[in-house]
Amino acid sequence: MCIADAVIYVGQRYSTGEQQNALLRLGVLPRHGEPRGVGAKGRKMHVIGMQEAFEDIATDPRISGDTLVIVNAILDPATFSGPMWGTFELVNADGAWTGQWVGNLDNFASSLQATAHGSGAYEGLVANVHYNRRDPGRVSLWMDIS
Repeated sequence: MCIADAVIYVGQRYSTGEQQNALLRLGVLPRHGEPRGVGAKGRKMHVIGMQEAFEDIATDPRISGDTLVIVNAILDPATFSGPMWGTFELVNADGAWTGQWVGNLDNFASSLQATAHGSGAYEGLVANVHYNRRDPGRVSLWMDIS
C-alpha cells in the first residue's frame, strides 16, 4: 500500500529556446515512510526505484502530459544531501519524451540536468533540461528542445 501526499507546483517558469512558458505540475509523491525502495546502508539512506507520477500542464503542449519519474539517491540522513539519478517519461496524445537525469540534493535543495529523446510527433527531437530548486517557493527550470 502506498501512502502519498498530493503535490502541486504552480508558477514554475521554464524556457523552450527563446520562448518563456508556465508550468503547472499536479501529482502524487510517496511519503518518506514508503518501505519499498528506501533503506539504510551504513550511515547513508539509499533510495532505489522510487516512483513519482505527475500531470504536467504547460503552455507548450509538447511538454504537457502524464509524467513518471524514477528516483535513485544515496543521501546523508542528517543533512538530506547526496547524489540523485534516474529516468523519466512524459506521454501525451502526440508522442512521448523518454530520458535520463542526474543531480544532487543539498539540504532539500536540488539541482539536476536531464536529456530526453522524443517519439511520435516529437521523433528526432532532443530536450535538454536544467532544473534548480532552492526551496519550495523558488524553482528555476530551463528547457531547450531542438
